[in-house]
Amino acid sequence: MNVGDALEHLVGGIGAFVFALVVVAVVRPFASRRIVGARVGVLLAALPLVALVWSAVRGLPAEVRGQALATASEHPGSFQVGLGMTPLGVIVRVVVTHVARGTADARGVSGVVATALVKHLHPHAPAVLVGCLAVAALVALVCHARAVRASQLLVAEAEAGATSVTFVPAGGRTVKLVVSAAVEGTPFTGGFFSPHVVFPRSTWEALTEEERNAALAHEVAHVREGHIFVASLVGLVCAAFVFVPFVRRAEARLRDALEAAADERAVADGACPYALASALVRVREHVHASGRPPALALGACHGSLGARVDDLLEAPVPAPRSQVVAGLVGATLVALVVLRSLVLP
Repeated sequence: MNVGDALEHLVGGIGAFVFALVVVAVVRPFASRRIVGARVGVLLAALPLVALVWSAVRGLPAEVRGQALATASEHPGSFQVGLGMTPLGVIVRVVVTHVARGTADARGVSGVVATALVKHLHPHAPAVLVGCLAVAALVALVCHARAVRASQLLVAEAEAGATSVTFVPAGGRTVKLVVSAAVEGTPFTGGFFSPHVVFPRSTWEALTEEERNAALAHEVAHVREGHIFVASLVGLVCAAFVFVPFVRRAEARLRDALEAAADERAVADGACPYALASALVRVREHVHASGRPPALALGACHGSLGARVDDLLEAPVPAPRSQVVAGLVGATLVALVVLRSLVLP
């Protein structure tokens, strides 16, 4: 892989990511959780990250490369805006391409960036940029691996100091519930093949029985909905693209959506919404005293706590079927537009 190809894969998805962020931000106010549900909220929150990976791996589509090369003699650099329909729905394209004279290849944003670096800095500047971005990604991946290892050690420590270990059903699976005096703060969930829920003993004792059941239902919902896999995959993507602006903000929004989805599933499975809201507030007090919890915790330390408590305390008002169908169709169309559009490749 040459420098141009490496630069294209590293920065090629930034435009698609930003476009997806904007689209989701515009659509979110119209996609009420009470109409489309928390699962659709997770889908919308994941779209920018999916667009980032897809566009970075895919690069410029063949038809865009062909069009750029066909007009290269007249327009070495081009800015194309397009809106059209495909069998899968609406497609929006805002494509920036660059074709260096004397070459037979077209580049997207990477071509524009490389040309500017060579022209204004040094011929080897694109290679230096590729090296810096690769090192940043490698460092972030190593830090992510260390954080995963630290979580595993925390679970092992919790099991070693466990005061009780029980097993609870989770939709055909069994989840190990560990109540331990060796950890502090908020309960958390983990484990791909052997899922577990760790409850600090101080937090367990601070909750009433109804609050415990609601908090446990929330953690089990993470397992039943596959949130552990989603969050782990997103963590890898964000580490690999740590240099992309707003990528950590997108990850935080997705984690907030996962927490809201677990709340919704817990209530649907019979947990008392008022007890869950109370448990969230009580856990927040313990989190303040013990620091930041591992990933996929109960979420009491998340910035979305206020909104989640408000949703739980509001009396549920079933939306008309027509609104639900319209919301699902709208969310599907948004997903198709984002995934079928290649923006600033």
